[in-house]
Amino acid sequence: ERLERVNKARDSMKPLLEVSSHFQNRCETIFSEFRVACVHLRREQDSMDSVQEKQVAWQFLCKLCKDRPFLHDRVHEVLKILMLSPAWMKAFVDDPECKISVLPPGIQEEFRKRAEKAESGELSPTAPPRAAPSEPADACMAMKLTGSMAVVVQRCVRARLLVDEDVGRWAEIGHGLFVAVSFTEHATAEKVVPAARFLLTAKLSKSGGQQGRNTSTFAGDAESVVSLCRRGQEQGILVMPQA
Repeated sequence: ERLERVNKARDSMKPLLEVSSHFQNRCETIFSEFRVACVHLRREQDSMDSVQEKQVAWQFLCKLCKDRPFLHDRVHEVLKILMLSPAWMKAFVDDPECKISVLPPGIQEEFRKRAEKAESGELSPTAPPRAAPSEPADACMAMKLTGSMAVVVQRCVRARLLVDEDVGRWAEIGHGLFVAVSFTEHATAEKVVPAARFLLTAKLSKSGGQQGRNTSTFAGDAESVVSLCRRGQEQGILVMPQA
């Protein structure tokens, strides 16, 4: 059953890789399913190795890293599991579409070393981690894009920001997201644009009724700002740049 979950998630990735709009709409859901399946199977090395069409999962993860940089922490956890398997690493090395440069910066060096060993046939299986990765459970989600920006996202029922103290002018939204963001000198449009898209399409917000019932986690019945707006439910995003 655990192996079937991995295979099912992999099969679900195929249409997403073929159609960009499908990827934008469903990539986070499919990734979540794949991640959970990998965590549950992490101690069954033979089963993980037996997964076919590993290149589909690798291509999906590489695209996810490029399009959803704020998921790097979660992708990092999956990579740590897949890196244990010489078979999975060999599949990555053999696929010309897979590039180490798009992976989370914090894991690239370790990944590169294991990829080189896999390519030369020197990589041996590694013992799996004992504990399963933990889930975030805070209504305030902090996300980092290493070396470029840091973002804190919080759901709100109402938010105000003083934009001109001299004339007392405020920016205000109702239900939506309050975003505090800081940039480094390494931030570029190429990195900022995917981050902005992420805030619109990721399942971070809730409708007015949902907001009142539960603001404890970002999981569960959360939806994207885009999907809520398409149903006619007003959503706002208030961005506060910080030094």
